[in-house]
Amino acid sequence: MKQLIAILLIALLSIPVYADEVIPLSYKGNIGENINDNRSLSIVPTASHDGHVITIHSEKVLEDVGIYVTDAHGTILFCAEESILTGSYTFILDSNPKGTLFLVIQTNEGWYEGEFSLK
Repeated sequence: MKQLIAILLIALLSIPVYADEVIPLSYKGNIGENINDNRSLSIVPTASHDGHVITIHSEKVLEDVGIYVTDAHGTILFCAEESILTGSYTFILDSNPKGTLFLVIQTNEGWYEGEFSLK
């Protein structure tokens, strides 16, 4: 019986565990200033990635949204425009990029920027 439990425990520990990594976003107003949102319930959208799968979450309805992912050289790797974004929006980076990448969510009110890395 102890051997069976040991085998099951080893099998469970050998299963890879994947978790979304949060992409911290900061808000930039239309004139480029950083605005820190210190409220306990933020209205800033959040973003996360699980490898090359990026998910943006927004409780607030965002209108006329541009979503861009660029590399450190400014090359655009992903570009999408949505008339309305609310809830979750998921996309895949097809080009299999590696290194430091930048996520920009542009709205009529300003834009949100975040930096993340892919290995």
